[in-house]
Amino acid sequence: IPVERMKLLLYTASGLSASVVAVLYVSRRNTAKADMGDGLELEAITAVVLGGTSIYGGKGGLVGTLLGVLILHELREFLGWQWNRNELIGVVTGALLIALVLANRLVALRKGKQTSQA
Repeated sequence: IPVERMKLLLYTASGLSASVVAVLYVSRRNTAKADMGDGLELEAITAVVLGGTSIYGGKGGLVGTLLGVLILHELREFLGWQWNRNELIGVVTGALLIALVLANRLVALRKGKQTSQA
């Protein structure tokens, strides 16, 4: 595999994707500000971990990630509809991410103990 060529292709695809999403995002909001994407990285990481991808790497899939995005979207819609507080959405998303990482770690530790005892 030509590594340098692959890196160039991936960075180009990433930049093109980011530019298309930026144009769509700004057109939906009808405004462009420097801080419009604050907090979106927390949601992206939470959706991926919620979909079953390990935060430590090594396993995960696209279908699980899409399910995580859908679940997180519905959670945001419910919280926004029920209480209409953006701060609450951030707190719940952060708490969910912490709980998921802890659960992932506990499952990994439990599997490690089971294989060492057998």
